Amino acid sequence: MDRLRRWLPALLAGVIAEFGVAVAFHQGWIGGTLAGLAFLPTAVILGWAFGAARGIAAALLPLLVLGTLDQLRARPAAGAIAAIAYVALLLAFLAGMTGAMRARYRR
Repeated sequence: MDRLRRWLPALLAGVIAEFGVAVAFHQGWIGGTLAGLAFLPTAVILGWAFGAARGIAAALLPLLVLGTLDQLRARPAAGAIAAIAYVALLLAFLAGMTGAMRARYRR
């Protein structure tokens, strides 16, 4: 029960934040060629707020859910799966590195 109490806020924050960015894309509130960069600060903030492990999980859960739903809805393409894997690695690195730096240099 204690583990759930520590992990649930991180996962809920990640889901709310990244689904919010996805809704902003869908509604056209965020546009342009660099609109995908909106996910990067989200991963950094999650890593800072929750630490490395929980930040990585919070950053990856929504991406994997959205990516899986997108691939189930459309015909699976190797390029799309590779892009999801690349973004997942990038978000995991950002959240993990930020969480590790927070743990290392925390005063």
